[in-house]
Amino acid sequence: HTAWYLATYPDTAASGINPFAHYVANGARELRNPCRLFDAKWYAERYPDVPADHGNALKHYCTHGAREGRDPHPLFNTKWYLDTYPEALEYGFDPLSHFLHHGESAGYAPGPTFNPEWYKLRHPDLVHWPDSLLAHYLAFGMAEG
Repeated sequence: HTAWYLATYPDTAASGINPFAHYVANGARELRNPCRLFDAKWYAERYPDVPADHGNALKHYCTHGAREGRDPHPLFNTKWYLDTYPEALEYGFDPLSHFLHHGESAGYAPGPTFNPEWYKLRHPDLVHWPDSLLAHYLAFGMAEG
């Protein structure tokens, strides 16, 4: 996630600060996203019961939100993911971790609004895309329509 964070926040890259250290010291409080599938601002707005002074939406998600079935990103639907891929429960971690470490490479969808197989069929030039199709969609496809 280091390369993604630096590409997303060029001010951090220009400063020469370690991206993890930047996120801990400033990025979390500024509601910057630590990775492509955790939207800190969206999470804070979607779950207003998360204390505003909590200061770290990712920390809340990791310590409470994942266990409570909260969604980390508008494209990742926790309940749908578990209903569709019940084997993710056997993984021993939260559904987002399962998706990032196993599901994405197996072609699993993160929710009902993004289907990687459909996306690949619609964009045959991506057959040899080296990263995930969801990463492509978030970086390029969403903006292209």
